[in-house]
Amino acid sequence: AQALVASMSADETTRVNAETQLTQGGTQPGFGLALTRVALNQQTPYGTRQLAAVVLKKYIKEHWQEGEGRFFPPQTSDEEKAAIRELLPVGLSDPIGKIRTACGMAIATICTWDWPHNWPALTGLLIGALRDRKSEDAVTGALRCLAMIAGDLEETQVPNTVPVLFPELLALVDAPDAS
Repeated sequence: AQALVASMSADETTRVNAETQLTQGGTQPGFGLALTRVALNQQTPYGTRQLAAVVLKKYIKEHWQEGEGRFFPPQTSDEEKAAIRELLPVGLSDPIGKIRTACGMAIATICTWDWPHNWPALTGLLIGALRDRKSEDAVTGALRCLAMIAGDLEETQVPNTVPVLFPELLALVDAPDAS
């Protein structure tokens, strides 16, 4: 978290050193999981949390899937990927909208490679948030995340996704308390 805070410093030397630390952090095991934990920690200042989520998205693009676009070694371990996939959806119900959006963007980036085959539980988590309507934040976070994922859906994913998703979206819109 210190490197994240320092990367926002007005002092150029401090900022450049922190940015170097963050870049080098991507080569260390556990870096993505640490970013996830900072982004989700509601005791951490908002700006640091948001920056952690943005850096996490960059980390995912660069270290998640070997052989893809902007990949830089090393690839994130399967254990760390599983831990990030388990924790990150919690951010979709965060009380701060920008944190929900940043977590949704990170989730959508992971979905490029992992969903639905390596992350089948995500569909149930997102649909569950819509169905349960425990909080407006959770519903909004799930909808934003679904919108980001839908923007990147491949044709092969549509037949499995639409029949599950559309009835839930229709129920949400038709609900008596829908506004």
